Amino acid sequence: MSLITLQGGLDAVSVPRLRLTLHSLLDQGRHLLLIDLQAVVRMDGPGLGLLVGALKRARQTNGGIALVCTRAPLLEIFRITGLTRVFPCYESVAAAREGLLTVLDATPRAGQTAEATP
Repeated sequence: MSLITLQGGLDAVSVPRLRLTLHSLLDQGRHLLLIDLQAVVRMDGPGLGLLVGALKRARQTNGGIALVCTRAPLLEIFRITGLTRVFPCYESVAAAREGLLTVLDATPRAGQTAEATP
């Protein structure tokens, strides 16, 4: 599991560099990413798009992404865009790590099917 701590903006200016970092981690087989947004002060469409794209890539290999975010302005962006259903936001790195592992344990892997509960 890799921790990425971001500061400043998650926006059109920072996205190209961050995309390289995330793609590099995913290409190295590091498919469980914790992204700490606590020090992010602004986020725009390209920033959201980067997170969604990285999540899609991680899920292709049974991975996932968890976000650490308690900043009200950022949480509002996730809520308005409906991305709270896609990205659960945790209050700490420890909680995000536990949440990501719990979700992955419950997710069927390639070649598996989910068992129906009676």
